[in-house]
Amino acid sequence: MSKQELADGIFWNAPSDKAPDFVLGNVSIAPAKFMPWLEQQQTNDKGYVRLQVLMSKAGRPYLKLDTYEPKQGGSATPPARGRAIEIDAEAFGNDESIPF
Repeated sequence: MSKQELADGIFWNAPSDKAPDFVLGNVSIAPAKFMPWLEQQQTNDKGYVRLQVLMSKAGRPYLKLDTYEPKQGGSATPPARGRAIEIDAEAFGNDESIPF
């Protein structure tokens, strides 16, 4: 297994016990640390730097650089373990009922 590269300056935290069910977690970003780290990363063919949300053995979520690259002639996407969702904020318009 190759060495994991943790994302510097960005942190995923599990929601508090009092959070509603639709809250999946919180992300904290330290721009002074995160931006220099992000600028050093190579983007994929769509221009993204991908991160994985993982759970440590101690039960704490953390973010790791996703270095997955499909083999030549193989599938363009990694094997599915969950669903990736890309949200188009403009598609929601000005709907005040959406909690974000």
